[in-house]
Amino acid sequence: MRVLLSLLLLVGISSAAGAQTIERIEITEVGIFKTQTTKVNSAPGTPTGTFEEVTDVKLLQATTTVPARVGVGVDFGFGYKIVGQTGSKVRLKFVTLIPQPGIRNPNSGNTIVRSEYFEEKIVGSTSYTIYGLDNPWEIVIGTWTLEIWEDNRKLASQSFNIVAP
Repeated sequence: MRVLLSLLLLVGISSAAGAQTIERIEITEVGIFKTQTTKVNSAPGTPTGTFEEVTDVKLLQATTTVPARVGVGVDFGFGYKIVGQTGSKVRLKFVTLIPQPGIRNPNSGNTIVRSEYFEEKIVGSTSYTIYGLDNPWEIVIGTWTLEIWEDNRKLASQSFNIVAP
């Protein structure tokens, strides 16, 4: 599994440690993307235990229907802009809801229907949350939902229908 996050594309450069104020998240584009991985981070709450930071994010197709296959052209998700007190650092939770029966990692034996990890972002920035189907055991047909949370407040949610190719 690759949970892909772009490095900040737009940054309201102000290294503020002030109040963490987010008004909302605006979803800027939704679909299937092509990316370049720049860094792999540990994320124990995800199916593979990692998420990737990426650059060169290119929208291949604006859609919420994704073919259930491994490889290029099956990285799905959305771009978003964090609106609020520009420059403030915020800690966000990224959640992926996976349909039943969930993803069973053959290496760990764990089955996951809810993947989550945390990452710091800067208010005013534009970024992406993308899930990549990298392994055959990650393919689960049905409705997947990607969410972004701040504390107990859901800021963004987008569903995708993973279908047989």
